Amino acid sequence: MREDVPNVAHSLVSLLHRADNSAVSFEDFLPDCVAHIEQLITTVKRQYSDAQLQTVLENECEHTDAFPLTTSSNFKDTETCKSLAVKLANARKQQMATGSKVPLEGWCESYYEHAVGPVTATASEKPAEKASGSNAAWKVVIGAVVIAGIAVATVYALVLRF
Repeated sequence: MREDVPNVAHSLVSLLHRADNSAVSFEDFLPDCVAHIEQLITTVKRQYSDAQLQTVLENECEHTDAFPLTTSSNFKDTETCKSLAVKLANARKQQMATGSKVPLEGWCESYYEHAVGPVTATASEKPAEKASGSNAAWKVVIGAVVIAGIAVATVYALVLRF
């Protein structure tokens, strides 16, 4: 079966929910989303070109708006669909410039937040955040002690001078 842009683009929503219709966690969604977006980009490249990515995606948004009974993008509104089309085109440009998947991951995060809601930290990420927060607190304390020491030394040197 030949893959076409509408089928590849619209099947992204299937990655968001499990069989019981509960939302997939962002950590589970991300690798599948990146793989899916890479497939979409390959399809667009094969049928059009990288330069046409934004136009092709925006046209899909328009088709959904014009033919709501036969086409669905699963976006809340056309403007959000178009906004994410622009973000994906920009992410693709960044990916081509850097060779990194990080821009695509950023797009997947935006899509997940649109479709499911805010990305929440997992249990494994929370201790790391707490540890980095406590490290930051120590850095502030040490910085304050150093500044206080410099101030005391400066005052002491001025007192001895007079």
